Amino acid sequence: MSASNVVVVQIGQCGNQVSEIVYDSLWEEIAQLRKLGGNPSLADRLHGTYFDEADRARAVLIDMEPKVIQGLLARKRCNQWRYDAEEKNSLFLQSGSGNSWMMGYSVLAKGQTSELAAEVIRRAAEACDRVDSFLTVCSGAGGTGSGYGSYVISEILNDYCGLKHGSACNVIVCPFERGEVSVQNYNTALSLATAVETGELTITFSNSALEHEVGGKNGGLGAINRKLARTLVDSLLVPSRLSPAGTLSEVARHLVCDPDYTVASCCSVPGMAHYEFSSDTWMGLAKELDDRWRGKSATAFLHACGVGADKLEDDVTLPFKLKSRYFPHVPHPLKMAISPVARRVPSRSLSVVATDQKALQPVAHVVRRCKAALSSGAFIHHYGGYEGEARIADAVATLNATLERSHVTLAREGG
Repeated sequence: MSASNVVVVQIGQCGNQVSEIVYDSLWEEIAQLRKLGGNPSLADRLHGTYFDEADRARAVLIDMEPKVIQGLLARKRCNQWRYDAEEKNSLFLQSGSGNSWMMGYSVLAKGQTSELAAEVIRRAAEACDRVDSFLTVCSGAGGTGSGYGSYVISEILNDYCGLKHGSACNVIVCPFERGEVSVQNYNTALSLATAVETGELTITFSNSALEHEVGGKNGGLGAINRKLARTLVDSLLVPSRLSPAGTLSEVARHLVCDPDYTVASCCSVPGMAHYEFSSDTWMGLAKELDDRWRGKSATAFLHACGVGADKLEDDVTLPFKLKSRYFPHVPHPLKMAISPVARRVPSRSLSVVATDQKALQPVAHVVRRCKAALSSGAFIHHYGGYEGEARIADAVATLNATLERSHVTLAREGG
């Protein structure tokens, strides 16, 4: 039986920097599985999913500026994974995207550039035994990841998955609430709406929420990117391969079994016994996850990993099985997976990916800001006048409908 592979399509500065940390984290997981002993088959399965036989990442690198990609390709990694240094799976130009979604989607994506993007994705796919999923990682705020990322998601990958029966999973990083660029909310609304309209799983991360989790601004973007990558790896990328749940596409199909609910969040709680005053018991992890995972969900994928995971008591999993936690229209909203293996230190973790109200909080913020800006016509000239304004209004309407289905309100922000 051929292995199933995941191709990471990393777009723009944010997508490329986060994805590099994702691969570092995956490599660490593989090394730990082999080091701890007894799990060589799991290590090989994880390796084959994300790396080829020459330890090259199954990745596509795209940016409209060369600096970030050239830096990634040139980086030396002793006895570790690497990108394809021959640039077969890379696309970078000298133009930039001007922090405009319209520039990336409607200008740069036309003509030869679109053909080049389709070609590098095709080459990466053909190097696989069987493409299970494409995982796209990009920023919504602006730059290449926003408009050009939307083009890749909606035009290239959507067509490819439709023809080849693979699936796509989109990770979109929402900007700081207090601003990165003046048009960031328009860009993010257009990016999110494009992803939602594909009907594929879309995972949102908020830079503001991540900054709070890492303890404020002291760590900078590096700490935020590491937190994002680690959460994605711990809650979705590793569990979908270690557990009997199967593959990333099978987990994604469960999460988006209702096409009206496709926006998800990730949360992972690792054991913290090596820290003072912390608990590494399954009950302690369950209480922490229960506290972080708030609001109703349509569907969820819960994963328990570590020694003793196959002997969990009902009290540990009961809070996650309560019907009151889910919207009533999905008959079997919760998919649980157990991996009784020691991945690394700490030796156990609980994680969840859920199409929930939490995932829509950054969406609600963006919609609220867009409505306020549209009412005054602010910054519309960046989007080509009326055509751009109509496109933004359509995107806001799409996202507003998504919020209403999950009963997420546009309450005023404090302060």
